[in-house]
Amino acid sequence: MNDPEAEVLVRSPAQGAGGMIFVLFGVFWALGSFGAEVSSMTSMMWAIPGTVFGLAFGIRAFRMGIRTSRNGLTIRNLGRTYEVDWSNIQSIRAGRSNNITGAVWTLYIETCDGQTIVGRGASSYSAKQVAKWRDEVLSAAPAGWPIR
Repeated sequence: MNDPEAEVLVRSPAQGAGGMIFVLFGVFWALGSFGAEVSSMTSMMWAIPGTVFGLAFGIRAFRMGIRTSRNGLTIRNLGRTYEVDWSNIQSIRAGRSNNITGAVWTLYIETCDGQTIVGRGASSYSAKQVAKWRDEVLSAAPAGWPIR
């Protein structure tokens, strides 16, 4: 049953772990630079960017996912966020990811202009879980979608 007013957010729990790795990387980089036998100024030059890098990428990784709205989808990946109107979405499908192993399943959003957007924030080793997320996203599509 389609409910365009319902907002759906799908995201992999693994994104939280990925975000934590980035945060910890930044913290350990900052702490490690203070233990080195270098001047405190050099330590600070490494600590500040390390902490900022870790926090920035950690927060971004935590926020990865696919969110529906009345207007369309927001696909938030690690490096880029896509906003796609429902009228520009041709299909939403689950499939094997194009990562190095091909073992991960993810959501693909195909637009009417031929672009394929990979929803990396909705990825899992379980094809059944990704299919469930696809169904949740499709449940928020407007009645009569796709309109051609």
